[in-house]
Amino acid sequence: MPRGFPPDYLDQVAALLTAWKGIDPNLKVGDATLTQTQEKVTAARAADAKVADLTIQRATAVDERDLIFGEVNDTVTRLRSLVKGNFGPDSPQYAQVGGTRASERKARTKKAKTGT
Repeated sequence: MPRGFPPDYLDQVAALLTAWKGIDPNLKVGDATLTQTQEKVTAARAADAKVADLTIQRATAVDERDLIFGEVNDTVTRLRSLVKGNFGPDSPQYAQVGGTRASERKARTKKAKTGT
């Protein structure tokens, strides 16, 4: 449901249409007739169902993508570890696969003590 509408909005409208039909089916709201409004509600339900279906499809696609990304990341991590183990942590080969060479790492700095 779009923002600003309660989740049961279309059910509320259906109840209103039933009341409209019971009061006077020929009553018009501006140019809108009961039949036209019922058709719009039917179209709104179809559009809402389409959005719900696409939301599920999107969630499925995102899950599939994340799974594949995880598998690729696992391979990348293993490759970097293999290159680091075979050629060393300061080798140009390790830098080629995206690792930070040991000689390029910043030295650790001590945190400044705060006065108490």
